[in-house]
Amino acid sequence: MTSSAPPPGATVTTPTQRRIAIALLLVGAVCAGMGQTIVFSVLPPLAREIGLSNFQTGFIFTLSACAWVFLGPVWGRMSDRHGRKPFIIAGMIGYAGSMTLFGGSIYLGLAGVLSGLPLYLLIVATRSIYGLVGSAGPPAAQAYIADRTSKKDRTAGIAGFSAAFGFGAMLGPGFGAAACLLGRVTPFFAAAALGFLMMFAVLAFLPERTGPTERKTQKKVRLLDSRITPFLGFALAFSIINAIPIQTIAFYFIDRLGYSTAQAPGYVSIGLTAGALASLFAQLVIVQRLRLPPARLMRIAPALMLGGHMLILFSDTLWPTVIGMMASGLGSGMAIPAATA
Repeated sequence: MTSSAPPPGATVTTPTQRRIAIALLLVGAVCAGMGQTIVFSVLPPLAREIGLSNFQTGFIFTLSACAWVFLGPVWGRMSDRHGRKPFIIAGMIGYAGSMTLFGGSIYLGLAGVLSGLPLYLLIVATRSIYGLVGSAGPPAAQAYIADRTSKKDRTAGIAGFSAAFGFGAMLGPGFGAAACLLGRVTPFFAAAALGFLMMFAVLAFLPERTGPTERKTQKKVRLLDSRITPFLGFALAFSIINAIPIQTIAFYFIDRLGYSTAQAPGYVSIGLTAGALASLFAQLVIVQRLRLPPARLMRIAPALMLGGHMLILFSDTLWPTVIGMMASGLGSGMAIPAATA
């Protein structure tokens, strides 16, 4: 990729250094995407075994996500002032550390060492580390890519980061199902190991040449500006619509399709992988290659997601449910990029 003029105080890196740096960040995004869907596919059956309700399990995800939403922009602004690399590393430590402690807390519950409220508080706290500290990584990583690409190539560079996360989300359920063969909580520790490995790789090989920069004060756009509120509302609605089945589908496989808590992770991985693959196809092929107008994508996406969710709703066997998840994933892969555009 060609680089735009470096900001004041920056030392120019070679094209090879930039390629290595961006490759490291993309591999890190793949690891983060894997960790996300590993949790969604493996946790619900384990939560059932340690006595957590569906609501309690969902709240674990919700609290971490809320921390991510509010702290992500804060971490991004701090990386503007202090450099990108420290926050990329902090995010990876938060991700890997959270997965380690989260897996350990689940293990304590399965072993009967902890139970009830103390166990639940420990699970919530260890998962929240991901939202509190892990949220430092993606904003800094995307800004790192933006700093080192021209204006012409910047959108493609950022889209590549999102696609890498989506690719990891596609791999995660299968990776988690395979790791389960070595132990019920092994997927969490395996994902953490990959995270720590990437952290050391970034620490050793990611060149940081951009010092703190002074940014001009710009006029802020109000959140309730009538020019953007319809699109923010659309993106918010479809983010919720996409999150609900992903976070609850494992319970559906247990309660509706009749799989045991031991069987569920393997079969859930099929559905989540199919949905993530369809979403990735939508982003890389339909959005970027076919170049359909955003307005048309915003009309097609709701129909696909509605059809997919209706198919899931009325299915009581595996493959119609998987097809419904693919239709939903295809729609979600169109919806958010279109609204953003």
